[in-house]
Amino acid sequence: MTVMKQERARLALPASNGPAAPPAEPKQEAKQRPKANDVREFQMLDGRVIALHRSVVTFAVAERNEPDTATIVGLRNARAVPIRLNYTSFMAWWRA
Repeated sequence: MTVMKQERARLALPASNGPAAPPAEPKQEAKQRPKANDVREFQMLDGRVIALHRSVVTFAVAERNEPDTATIVGLRNARAVPIRLNYTSFMAWWRA
């Protein structure tokens, strides 16, 4: 073999067994972000702000002393918290 043929053989690409594999798709994050309407901020009766995802709410009842302006919301793995929002408005968001 001549030097030129040896050089060409060294630079030659290996034989292909068909078309190249398609490029891999980028991996998606394991956690997906919650939808914007599933999370909402509420004001508690003492003025603090609490953000709730609708899946953590276990029950809701109208507050006995202020039924038109307050709702008591039970949360999963937490105590019930009073929020400053009437019962029907809260239920409309929670059940939507």
